[in-house]
Amino acid sequence: MSTHGASMSVPRIISAHAFTRNTLPVMGVFGKKVWDATNHCLLYRRKTVVTKCLDVQNLPSGASGTNVRWYGSFHAGHGARALQARIILAPVDNASATDAETHLTIGVTDTWKIHQNYEGLADTHDNFSLGLITAAITSDSVVTWSVTAIDYARPIAIEIHELGGYEADTADGGVDPRIGQASPLLDSSHKQLHEAQTEMWKTNACHLYSWSTDGGKGVAPTFNDGTYTNIWDATTTGGASVTTPHIVLETTYHNTVGSTNVPIVFAVRAERTSGSDTCTVQLVDDGNNQLAVTGAITADGWYTATANLTAGTIIAAVEVACAGDPASVVRLDAVSIWEHE
Repeated sequence: MSTHGASMSVPRIISAHAFTRNTLPVMGVFGKKVWDATNHCLLYRRKTVVTKCLDVQNLPSGASGTNVRWYGSFHAGHGARALQARIILAPVDNASATDAETHLTIGVTDTWKIHQNYEGLADTHDNFSLGLITAAITSDSVVTWSVTAIDYARPIAIEIHELGGYEADTADGGVDPRIGQASPLLDSSHKQLHEAQTEMWKTNACHLYSWSTDGGKGVAPTFNDGTYTNIWDATTTGGASVTTPHIVLETTYHNTVGSTNVPIVFAVRAERTSGSDTCTVQLVDDGNNQLAVTGAITADGWYTATANLTAGTIIAAVEVACAGDPASVVRLDAVSIWEHE
């Protein structure tokens, strides 16, 4: 095993043509550049998985008790060692608060807590505070998270991104950069490089979309119609449209050389709160084509489906239906979409 602290600066452009033109063999000197570029990407080219901010001109008051504010899910890429969350907090606005806390939960682990006190401050930018949380995660795995407000705590914005390792480590998927300037590239060196780049290609793709209701289960939208209905206006049916609430999924050039499609995961946090009929959530485009659909929603939790999107600009919407039984009701808390093999 070896380690290498790759430079945080962008590596110089690799040019195989330049090496050939300058009569340098494709050996150590060229391999070193490829190795360093790969390690740089592994350590520092990490993705953001959510950004969310409430309207600062119309912030909600804090609430008593324990309230989940936001949910989310994403796929941690190859080489990701942790997530870093930046949470902006508005001042506690209720004098009865004794220990206002904002919790970040990863999976089922209550990971970090940010404490606030009541100080009678106004909702101005100067009085907002920033909490910075770093939590360990497992690379190449699905990570679920939630933010909970307790005793009048007021989280109003969040941004979460991956962090790479402190150094490129061959035991953790990095590439051994210790290659002589004139030494040949050995089979073992090729193996390390190909495995690292293959894993990054397969698992470090884009996070396409995150949505969460603000305020958790108490204010999450519910649906009981047998016709697939848009989750954002609870009215529109028949697919996505630029004139109704929709999202844009940009997958242009995200396909591989051997495929015209872009594999995705469609993840939904939901619960069927009453009834026994089949309730499902679908991702649909502006031609009313079903792109992905979950299995039947029952207990509170995450439900996922895989699909292949065409490479391009896709106008899409998320819709819910409950098989026509008015007695069946489904509550929708969050939606996440990411690219993955």
